[in-house]
Amino acid sequence: MPKTGEELQMIIDNQIITRGGKIITAPIDARIHGVLVQVQQDQEWLQAVQDAGPDTAEDHTIWEAGTFFLPVGAEVVEEELILLNYPEKKGSWYKALAWSEQQGLESTVPREVFAVGDQHQNLHKELGCDAMYAIATTERTFGGHRRACSVLWYDKVRKAGCPRVSWFGEVFDCFVFRIPLVN
Repeated sequence: MPKTGEELQMIIDNQIITRGGKIITAPIDARIHGVLVQVQQDQEWLQAVQDAGPDTAEDHTIWEAGTFFLPVGAEVVEEELILLNYPEKKGSWYKALAWSEQQGLESTVPREVFAVGDQHQNLHKELGCDAMYAIATTERTFGGHRRACSVLWYDKVRKAGCPRVSWFGEVFDCFVFRIPLVN
């Protein structure tokens, strides 16, 4: 049975009904989870990384990645996001993007995923995971590799990063997509 409205941020199921009434259905070999976040679209990069991943190493490339992921607006917006997870390691970057297109979802930018890390600090525990990554689904090429920003939860640790997109698809990876605003 699909879930609705305020329950969005508390479920894992094969279907979610968005606040706008759209039904999002997980692939057969995956699960989905919805969260609501407030995103400050023009938040200063270093602060966004720190808020999402306070345990991020000082020498990590994520600190310099902001030049590749410029703000997409200048306001605070509430967003409905969908996390897609393939719990049996049957997912990939490309498979997740193809599914999101079929569902009419939009790719996320790092500040959206950083908002998830900051505002849902125990999300991995709520989802019954020892560890998990939330992965923004907009990529950029730098350092000679195609990369996407992410937040890692592990026990009480939260770190931000920008791994290569080819590395995604593990059992603990959640690809994050935006539900389009309904006018």
